[in-house]
Amino acid sequence: MKKRRYLVVVTVGGASVGLILFLLLMTMNAPVQIVTAASSNTVAITENGFNPSVLTVEVGTTVVWTNQTQETVHLRSGEPYRIYLPLVLRNIGGVKITVASSKVVPVPVTRYQNNWVDDDLAPGQSCTYTFTVVGDYPLFLTNHPDKTGVVKVVEPVPDFTLDVLPNSQTVAQGQSSIFSVALSATNGFSSPVTLFVTGLPTGATSAWGNNPVTPTDGTILTITTSLDTPTGTHSLTVSGNGGGQSHNSQVSLVIEPPPPSPLFETVLSVTTEGGYANAPDNASLDLGTGDGEDFTVETFFYISDLSYDNTVIDLLVRKDQSYSLYISFNSGSPDWVSFKLWTGAGAEVTLSYLSNLSLGWHHVAAVFDNEFLEDEDLMAIYLDGSRVANSDDENIHVDWTPGIPNSSSELLVGGVPFGAAGFNGLIEEVRFSDIVRYSDTLYSVPTIPFSNDTNTRALWHFDETAGSTIFSDDSNNNNTLTGHGAQTYNP
Repeated sequence: MKKRRYLVVVTVGGASVGLILFLLLMTMNAPVQIVTAASSNTVAITENGFNPSVLTVEVGTTVVWTNQTQETVHLRSGEPYRIYLPLVLRNIGGVKITVASSKVVPVPVTRYQNNWVDDDLAPGQSCTYTFTVVGDYPLFLTNHPDKTGVVKVVEPVPDFTLDVLPNSQTVAQGQSSIFSVALSATNGFSSPVTLFVTGLPTGATSAWGNNPVTPTDGTILTITTSLDTPTGTHSLTVSGNGGGQSHNSQVSLVIEPPPPSPLFETVLSVTTEGGYANAPDNASLDLGTGDGEDFTVETFFYISDLSYDNTVIDLLVRKDQSYSLYISFNSGSPDWVSFKLWTGAGAEVTLSYLSNLSLGWHHVAAVFDNEFLEDEDLMAIYLDGSRVANSDDENIHVDWTPGIPNSSSELLVGGVPFGAAGFNGLIEEVRFSDIVRYSDTLYSVPTIPFSNDTNTRALWHFDETAGSTIFSDDSNNNNTLTGHGAQTYNP
């Protein structure tokens, strides 16, 4: 609230007296703006004065004043004038006046404070000041002393930040998607923060890994959809309240129709810890070893448990010292889909794609393009219709000459024979080819069963009777797989 007081001097009967004719109090509504520490805020100097006229900031804030009038103004720290009370009224010359005190006390025209600003600003010009000490900082225009303002500098307020990753997730109807929520404390904030999400589409539910959360800490938000959840892009708001502070973050949930379910009669299931299937070394399984020889390894796999967390890889296929395709499932962070090639002498190169894999069936392919460029070969991972990673984009530049090592190791599917857990899920339709079957950014997920053509090196349909542990090779290269704690299963 700003008050204007006027002192009027009049002459009665030839005598000059201090006579107060009136005391006018004018109330002005001043907008207040609060900004955070170490930020910059602009105050406009307009024909009507400062906008905002009262600005509250934290220590460390830089304020910018910009002259938006058509004349040069003089910006000065301090107050333009002040009238001290009590007022003095006297009975002089027969005029009845009430005496409130014995004397009128005038004050100087201006009262400066620390001289922190004293600038002439032409139209459009600006000046700045960084406030480092708590307190009130008045200022005014010397050529318009009725135009006043004040900057109130306060201590930083304890607060927190809220971040959600990724900012968009795509999920099929009836499946789940996971967002990572991270909270960080600022200025000593230590209160628990309660999290909630709004904007969920019909049929979708939310679940938190832990809630409330005390910064600095994080949690997982799982959104589970139903088959009735509307398709399309839905905007969700993740909010947190605590310690008198509130923040939110916007994310998108893209709902797609469920993919057609492969009608597999039987699939490969690893039923025991340390389970796997293997085939002896065979020349048809030595992929990418010759000059310019390409290959593709692909399969379908099924995820049934989003909470599964395994520090050991979940193997799809592996020929030790040559190639490997595997997944690392993580309940609290993105899953890894990885394609590894050995370079000889035990060295290896790994290309990985990080994603929260959803429930259901997925198609994955690992592609090796030998002599992709004159002095560079290419590794790529394809998943559910898209190329999700390639060595060129990841700045992995390797030239295998003439090709990858020719390993004498056996081929493993679904696990390894040295105590690690078998693949947590189901495997179906495993095909090895000596060509690049996928090269574009997008691709059509192949229909099942996989076809056997002239470029097929090995192909397992796992269509044997449920409970079988011997799996025939449809490529006619006699790469029979034998299950060890792995058998066909009727889903």
